[in-house]
Amino acid sequence: MPTWRELKRFCEKDGWELYKSTDHYYFRKYMDNKVLKRTK
Repeated sequence: MPTWRELKRFCEKDGWELYKSTDHYYFRKYMDNKVLKRTK
Protein backbone atom coordinates (compact mmCIF):
# COMPACT_ATOMS: atom_id res chain seq x y z
CA MET A 1 0.00 0.00 0.00
CA PRO A 2 1.47 3.39 -0.95
CA THR A 3 2.02 6.09 1.63
CA TRP A 4 0.27 9.47 1.44
CA ARG A 5 3.58 11.03 0.43
CA GLU A 6 3.89 8.60 -2.49
CA LEU A 7 0.32 9.28 -3.62
CA LYS A 8 0.91 13.05 -3.51
CA ARG A 9 4.13 12.65 -5.50
CA PHE A 10 2.35 10.48 -8.09
CA CYS A 11 -0.41 13.07 -8.59
CA GLU A 12 2.14 15.86 -8.99
CA LYS A 13 4.19 13.92 -11.56
CA ASP A 14 1.13 12.68 -13.47
CA GLY A 15 -0.19 16.18 -14.14
CA TRP A 16 -2.91 16.42 -11.49
CA GLU A 17 -3.74 19.96 -10.30
CA LEU A 18 -3.70 20.69 -6.57
CA TYR A 19 -6.86 22.75 -6.17
CA LYS A 20 -7.36 22.69 -2.41
CA SER A 21 -4.86 22.25 0.41
CA THR A 22 -6.34 22.11 3.87
CA ASP A 23 -5.73 19.25 6.27
CA HIS A 24 -5.89 17.04 3.14
CA TYR A 25 -4.64 17.46 -0.41
CA TYR A 26 -7.30 17.62 -3.12
CA PHE A 27 -6.23 17.01 -6.71
CA ARG A 28 -8.16 17.12 -9.98
CA LYS A 29 -7.36 16.22 -13.57
CA TYR A 30 -9.26 16.60 -16.82
CA MET A 31 -8.87 13.46 -18.90
CA ASP A 32 -8.52 13.49 -22.70
CA ASN A 33 -12.26 12.89 -23.12
CA LYS A 34 -13.05 15.98 -20.93
CA VAL A 35 -14.03 13.90 -17.89
CA LEU A 36 -13.00 15.46 -14.58
CA LYS A 37 -11.35 13.12 -12.07
CA ARG A 38 -10.89 14.19 -8.45
CA THR A 39 -9.18 12.85 -5.36
CA LYS A 40 -9.96 13.55 -1.75
